Amino acid sequence: MSSSSPFNNRIVGILIVLFLALLLESMAAPTSGFYIFPALVIVGIFLFLPIVITSINICIAGLAGFFVSVAWTWKLLNYSLPSHGFIIHVAVYAMLLSLVLYVFSKK
Repeated sequence: MSSSSPFNNRIVGILIVLFLALLLESMAAPTSGFYIFPALVIVGIFLFLPIVITSINICIAGLAGFFVSVAWTWKLLNYSLPSHGFIIHVAVYAMLLSLVLYVFSKK
């Protein structure tokens, strides 16, 4: 297997995504696992979707990570809606993770 195989690129992308999640988790997470869990959801869905087109897998995984984060925040706030700024923050976080996975999963 060559050093630039898609398998190695995917592993590098997954490690970078998990490193970013761990970095944000250690800086200012409101609760334990707040950034790690959506990252794991994004990576897990991306890896196990059977769709051949990578961009569709990334979109579905990013949306799932976004909705998991918003649902978790909704529960943490005792079922009241989070602010628009926080929802934008979560959307940017999910898009960043999805973009990193997409860049490193290209063949």
